Amino acid sequence: MKILFRFCFTILAHSTFILLTIPAFIYHIIVMIFTAGRGVDLLYLCYPIWARIWAFLNGVKLIIRGKENLQNNQSYIFVINHGSTADIVIAAAAMTYRYRPLGKKELMEIPLMGYMFKKSVVLVDRSDAESRKKSLERMKNLIHQNISVLIAPEGTRNRTKEPLQPFKEGAFRLAIECQLPIVPVMLLNTRTLYPNDSWLMNHCPLKCHFLKPISTEGLTEADILMLKEKVFRLMERYYVEHDIQYSNKSQPH
Repeated sequence: MKILFRFCFTILAHSTFILLTIPAFIYHIIVMIFTAGRGVDLLYLCYPIWARIWAFLNGVKLIIRGKENLQNNQSYIFVINHGSTADIVIAAAAMTYRYRPLGKKELMEIPLMGYMFKKSVVLVDRSDAESRKKSLERMKNLIHQNISVLIAPEGTRNRTKEPLQPFKEGAFRLAIECQLPIVPVMLLNTRTLYPNDSWLMNHCPLKCHFLKPISTEGLTEADILMLKEKVFRLMERYYVEHDIQYSNKSQPH
């Protein structure tokens, strides 16, 4: 019976995802045409709506906490854990700030959504040093425009059994160079809702917790490793304490 429920939920979740992506894709085309490609901020208006409609149609509860820790007039380097395809839903619903995410160039290969990512995401070819350099410069330019940046410091999706993969230095180097606070953003239960080792999904709430900003004021290049380790330990501990996989506080339906 449980397998049947998971099967039905998976079909519904995928179907609604595809159906909602079509109008979002059309919206992107319209915005790009009528703003001559300059209306990127307008694109981000539809993402929380898209995510919340998807969650409503599938009966998935979205729980967002910690926004009181942030200031609307402050730019941040948001760092998120990345463990599942479901991350996109809760992240889109929670991130209502003026921001741009860093993403891998392979995202452009996804039908429909590839076009959307191309217009709204800072894309990088991780195997190309010149591409990495250009993406860094683009992020710095966004920061100068008072636009926050969102980075997954694990680099790729975590398909291991560990809470987090080792962090790369990029986000922390950028934060120190620009003297911006780092905000750990915890995406919880996403690996339970959409496991990496099964195509069947589990019905459970998705959570996004914004932790308190970590100041980089006065830090230098010599502090990058210390900062990276500090944020990693904080996020790892929080994940173990609050994610369904590790805590016994709640169980998937």
